[in-house]
Amino acid sequence: MNTRIHALLFASCIALSTSCSSPPRHQSAEVEASGLQTVVSSPLAANRGSIAIPCREFTIPSTLVRGFLPADGEILSEVMKENVWPDERGAFFKNEMAEFTLGRAIRAQRSDRAAEKSLSPSVLFRDGHLAFRAGWRVHKKIPIHNDFFDGTANGKLIIAYAAGTTVFDASLAIDWNESMISSALLDLGDAIEDAITGKIAITLENEIEKKVPKEVSNRVDELLKENKLPIGLRDFVMADVQSSGIRVRLYDHPLIVHKVKIPSYNFRLSKSGAGGDGKFAGNGPNVDIESNISLEGSSLSLEFRMTAKETKENWTKGVGTQRKPVFTIPSDEILVDVVGGMNHNILSGYRMNGNSPLKYRSLYGTLEIVGDTQHANDVPSHSGFKTLKTSELVIITMKK
Repeated sequence: MNTRIHALLFASCIALSTSCSSPPRHQSAEVEASGLQTVVSSPLAANRGSIAIPCREFTIPSTLVRGFLPADGEILSEVMKENVWPDERGAFFKNEMAEFTLGRAIRAQRSDRAAEKSLSPSVLFRDGHLAFRAGWRVHKKIPIHNDFFDGTANGKLIIAYAAGTTVFDASLAIDWNESMISSALLDLGDAIEDAITGKIAITLENEIEKKVPKEVSNRVDELLKENKLPIGLRDFVMADVQSSGIRVRLYDHPLIVHKVKIPSYNFRLSKSGAGGDGKFAGNGPNVDIESNISLEGSSLSLEFRMTAKETKENWTKGVGTQRKPVFTIPSDEILVDVVGGMNHNILSGYRMNGNSPLKYRSLYGTLEIVGDTQHANDVPSHSGFKTLKTSELVIITMKK
């Protein structure tokens, strides 16, 4: 990192104002002597009463972090099978291939490429994650299709660093530009979606893991050296995404990283409201899915809530929820944070088409969402939510 950027980052750190709601509990002599200013970073402060966790923080600006990712319009590709159409010109047309790019709705067929549109802004910084928009295209030999598929992808990236541990996770929702009837008959929709979501997730993960942890580690080491603090204090450091960039926090005690396997969820929707006949009948539904992590005493619980609403009269609506405990904080520890944040709008107003389940790669694992079905009654018998494969929840604590 050049001197100008380092100066910018360090200046942003020491310029922070003090904002403590209570005195530090375990102020270390080294940190106190450094001159770094204290803030209180506590997303769950309301659940801990008056206990505050002092830390020092600075931000790696979003403009720098965006530069770690592929540029808008930069095509990233993977050959799945070579020379399938040897007489064609160009790698995408000669081979079975998957391609994607941030910020542009790319198309597969030559005749459609003049209609490609911008998806700007391609990357948005949110508290807890990055939101991104990408375009994708696939050329794959299908006997009853024209071999070209394309669409868009909307997703979230969690990037975090705690006590030397790097955390990366991605969620993706794939939209198709044209009907999936022919490929669905051959059960190819899932195969193509798996290929493109895997390619996007792996590429972004590789780009981020090559650059972000090293950048955070370098900035922290320089910060510690310039303030004459032991390099070993990197175990006191957490970094995560915020709307302004990547926030780096230096605590006065070492952090403890708990990786917890998320349990399985499976629930059906109950009919909500006076209207509706319990059948979506090909009209969507529009689906909202939310997650919420709550703290009661020392117990953390994760809840999923799904709402599905028919898009035409007679407005059948179904609602379902399921809540499970996921972690008990040890009696000699206090909660610092949950990587990625406490609440997520996993899907918001997502329009489902057809009566096939939606498989969605979320921050919590792979979800199966059932809306419209071939059955005589969707709600309450068949529409619902379940986890096909769950991931890990990363919980940060420290000793009392």
